[in-house]
Amino acid sequence: MTHDYGVNLYKQNVPATFENPIIINFNGSAWDEGRKMASNPNFDFNTIDIPAKCKLITAIVRSDRFCDGALIEAFESGLMLRILTSIKAQLESESIDS
Repeated sequence: MTHDYGVNLYKQNVPATFENPIIINFNGSAWDEGRKMASNPNFDFNTIDIPAKCKLITAIVRSDRFCDGALIEAFESGLMLRILTSIKAQLESESIDS
C-alpha cells in the first residue's frame, strides 16, 4: 500500500475528522492504556471519548517516524478506520443531540 493510497483511504472514509484537530500533544511513551487499546483487535472504540481516540491516532502517526510502515499497517489492519469511524459516529451523534 502506498502512502497516497493510505491518505486517500483516510480522506474517503472519514472526512469529518478534517474539520477537527486530531493530532494532539501528549506523552505517548507513558500511555500504556493506549498501547493496550491499539493492540486489541476487539477493542470497542465507542467506549472512549474523542480526545482518547485522537491520542491513539497521534501515537500511530508518531510511531511511524520510528517504525517505518506503522501508519500503513494501521490502515491495512483496519485499526485506523475503526478509530476514525468511531470518531465520525460520535461527532454525528453529538450533532443530532444538539
